[in-house]
Amino acid sequence: MPRFAANLSMLWPELDVYERFRAAAEAGFSRVEILFVHVLDRERIARLVKELRLELVLFDPAPGDWEAGERGTGCIPGRQDEFAAAVGDALHPRRERPRGANHAGSQSTRAGRTGPGGRRHAAR
Repeated sequence: MPRFAANLSMLWPELDVYERFRAAAEAGFSRVEILFVHVLDRERIARLVKELRLELVLFDPAPGDWEAGERGTGCIPGRQDEFAAAVGDALHPRRERPRGANHAGSQSTRAGRTGPGGRRHAAR
């Protein structure tokens, strides 16, 4: 039986991001995923996940400058340390992370774009 997760970044856009957790639970989901949890109140998410008996199964670390078109920093030459820090922040066991959040396998990292004129081999 498939176990789907409600993507709270895409579903219920008319609701506040925190209200989407309740909407997912009320719609029958037991698993949720969300982009860029690093900009949200982790304690509030932890309370919602526990209260609503949800499992946070996927969240993304910081993608770089989203407004400038960045979609990750892993493939941008010279930004490897920033990428490693973003992943480390998402995975670091001492950081407060929402309860119910899975560990290393639950992260979705974006390598990014090399940009106009970017060379793919230089981004490795």
